[in-house]
Amino acid sequence: MYGLKDFIFASKALKLYRSFLKRAYKLEDSGSRKDLLLYVKPRFKKLQKSHDKEYEFLFVKSEVEKLIEMLNMTK
Repeated sequence: MYGLKDFIFASKALKLYRSFLKRAYKLEDSGSRKDLLLYVKPRFKKLQKSHDKEYEFLFVKSEVEKLIEMLNMTK
């Protein structure tokens, strides 16, 4: 059963995933876009099954934010 803490966690993870997707889909190279999506998607799937979601989320968040930052530099 989900509580408020789980709901807030899920909304944070979804917000991060959406922001990554928005930036990834702006890439012109479809191969790079596909590779990035294949790299990030399993990390978010792993969050759903994790017992220590907060720790895993912080790890995934830092990883995805670095990717977004690098993608923004390629504009």
